[in-house]
Amino acid sequence: MLLLYKGLLFYFDTRLSLEQMSDAKEVIGQLIRDTRKSKGMTQQDLAGKLGVTRHQVAKYESGTKNMTLETIQRLSTELGVSFTITP
Repeated sequence: MLLLYKGLLFYFDTRLSLEQMSDAKEVIGQLIRDTRKSKGMTQQDLAGKLGVTRHQVAKYESGTKNMTLETIQRLSTELGVSFTITP
């Protein structure tokens, strides 16, 4: 699987081990955190836009919460970025 984010291309093998998947979630979480901060938003600001709690946003950013494609789409819309995933 390929993930294009802010002009950076990330490759994730769809056969990742649990440890590797955890690392991938942390990388994506860090990208969310960095983008949110670059927009001058707090976790509470983003949570309000997404209709979730600040605690939920913290879980996304720490990589401890699995995100649905719908959640990723909502995040990208609110952060003004695009995510492209290809097989």
